[in-house]
Amino acid sequence: MEHTFGRIGSINNRRSIVSLGNLVDFLIHCIANTQAANQTFLVSDGVDLSTPDLIRMVASSMKQSVRLFPFPVSLLKMAAKIVGQQGTANRLCGSLQLNMEKNRRLLNWTPPYSIQQGIRDAVKHETSLGRNEGFDAGR
Repeated sequence: MEHTFGRIGSINNRRSIVSLGNLVDFLIHCIANTQAANQTFLVSDGVDLSTPDLIRMVASSMKQSVRLFPFPVSLLKMAAKIVGQQGTANRLCGSLQLNMEKNRRLLNWTPPYSIQQGIRDAVKHETSLGRNEGFDAGR
């Protein structure tokens, strides 16, 4: 079955995300490393994705295909503002990248799991809970 996501094929942003496996590994690493005491860290999977790339990866993990059509981001944001969803559009289109250099430098930590593995695990978990009754873009 193929799903279409209109209006987001043109988004060219970068987002950092972290999988549960990498987050748990990082926390265990911090517990075992005294240099982590009283420090603040930013954690991600180490690869920043665009929103369209993330959608493609999730769809691929679900064994689904997806078509993303280009649409001017400015028009998408204007339409979102009209319907009172400006914040949602900003989150969808905006970038949020984390710098993990401190993690590597101070703790010698790099994410052990790939972003693809993290997405596959998340999709598998959601599917096993029965939450995935078909891929619904409107959720």
